[in-house]
Amino acid sequence: MAEHYKVRALEVDDTFQMWSPYKMQRVFEFMIRNNMNTLVFHENNIVDKIVWPGFIYGYEKDDLRSYSIYREKLYKEIYYRTPSPYVFIDELMIFRDLMKTILGQAKELGLDIYLQPKEIWFPELLYERQDLMKNGKMCPSEPWWWETFLPKKYEELLQNFPEITGIVTSTGTKESRISLAHQKCQCDKCKAMKMEDWQHKVIMSIYTPLKAHGKKLVIRDFSYYADEQNGIRAGLLNLPDDIIISIKNVPQDYYQTFPHNKLIGHVGKHEQWIEYETMGEYYGWGLAPVSMLNDIQYRMKYCLENGADGISTRIDWEALPNHSTFETPNQLNLYAIAQLGLNVDLPLQDIYCKWLVEDHLLKEGINPNEFKDCLDFVKGIFEKTWPVMSKTPHLLGAVFMNNSKIPVSIDNADFISQEHHGIHKWFPEYKELFNYDDKHAQGMLNEKEEAYREIIELNKQWHSRNPGLKDEVYHTYCGLFDIFELFVKMFRLVGKSYVYIKYLQLHGKNPTLMSREGLIGEIKKLIGEMKTVEQELKDHKAPVQFKYQFLAMMNPERLRVYYEDVEAVLATLI
Repeated sequence: MAEHYKVRALEVDDTFQMWSPYKMQRVFEFMIRNNMNTLVFHENNIVDKIVWPGFIYGYEKDDLRSYSIYREKLYKEIYYRTPSPYVFIDELMIFRDLMKTILGQAKELGLDIYLQPKEIWFPELLYERQDLMKNGKMCPSEPWWWETFLPKKYEELLQNFPEITGIVTSTGTKESRISLAHQKCQCDKCKAMKMEDWQHKVIMSIYTPLKAHGKKLVIRDFSYYADEQNGIRAGLLNLPDDIIISIKNVPQDYYQTFPHNKLIGHVGKHEQWIEYETMGEYYGWGLAPVSMLNDIQYRMKYCLENGADGISTRIDWEALPNHSTFETPNQLNLYAIAQLGLNVDLPLQDIYCKWLVEDHLLKEGINPNEFKDCLDFVKGIFEKTWPVMSKTPHLLGAVFMNNSKIPVSIDNADFISQEHHGIHKWFPEYKELFNYDDKHAQGMLNEKEEAYREIIELNKQWHSRNPGLKDEVYHTYCGLFDIFELFVKMFRLVGKSYVYIKYLQLHGKNPTLMSREGLIGEIKKLIGEMKTVEQELKDHKAPVQFKYQFLAMMNPERLRVYYEDVEAVLATLI
């Protein structure tokens, strides 16, 4: 087993942070202080924001520098032909120069830099290509994509951005503009094309120009179903050994109640990177402070033991602008990835210590005894936060949320837990959860009560005294623990009402959990409590810097439409 992770990467997704030299400065400073060596910019269309590509406008010269292409009457072609607002296409070079500025800063600091698009992405102009459109759908199986479009697009990118170390991409995702995985085009070519063959053609069309320029290609495992991942695994066997494979630590997305991703350790001779998320997309966005340190160390040890060479952590989320680990206590988790990447056996207390000191959270003039007391107090409470969160927007490990937000209806909850984020898609042994029999239903109800009792006690402990933090830090964290308690309270009501509804739907004729009348009475009681919490959400005063995030995550309107749906569904069951 290697002693440490060779690649220690930080991934930025939020466009408001990524495209801001000012905001990126704090990212650079953190990386240098913590000996991280790789930066990843993730935006689905990031390549298409900084290259034309010129050939789709009829430019065929070897000089693919952006200004050379623009000089050759491209400005007229764009003006007359583009279906988008002219100014956004014409000013592509502003994005190009902005990105070159930021990449130049990173390069001066000695960082490796990767761009992470999702392919296949393309300019809107191509919707005019009737040979690519079939029955109103863009066809991903036309050879033109891998024979012409992708090689030329990446050649243009590499001539303009020699600063980059390589490209990270995923092709088996529903987040690209087109992919065979979408299954939207039903032409004969798409029906006959195997997923692993399609991915191989797309990947090699990107790899070839990268290889010619001495750059690296990293292929991500981002798929929604096990059979899609099996296609990726099969395709790996036919890829050049110098292609790097990047794998989420759990399958599909960052669901930390899931077991390990089965692809870890099964990538043949390929270098292997592991991805982890520290902002908290699925555990409260940092508005609910959650320490993932025990989980991070457990996962990172496992991955290192199974041949991992790199660790990459995402610090924000593209759907939540102007928010990242840097704004919340979840910065602690980022410190963990950075420090455990250097020494996976590092005592976790050292990470808490580094976070408190380097983020300047401690009061001025704190003495050694006070510091030890503060460290013990903070660590003692924060270590109990994930056990609470793991029982809150989950149902015995199954995902029961939409990126930390409650479902909006019973049907939406079914879709989230059983289809979109379904744990049993990857681990079939979990399928029995969704029978909602007495054993599993009672377990789900119990965990919601346990989580609520535990967060009340944690919040009470946090509010009991300031252990030695700066006053403004302590009071902000008090506000965040108040949000955490309200978050658990809301999910307790939503989760329990959902479980009772599912039990009535599946076992209502002969219930054994409790009488039919008892079930109906519990649901009606929960509806009443949700109406009370709706008002609490309206009245709650979140810390000023988190007001928009609080509304987005815990919008009272969202709770209202949910309990209205519960009332409607219940009416059909009585």
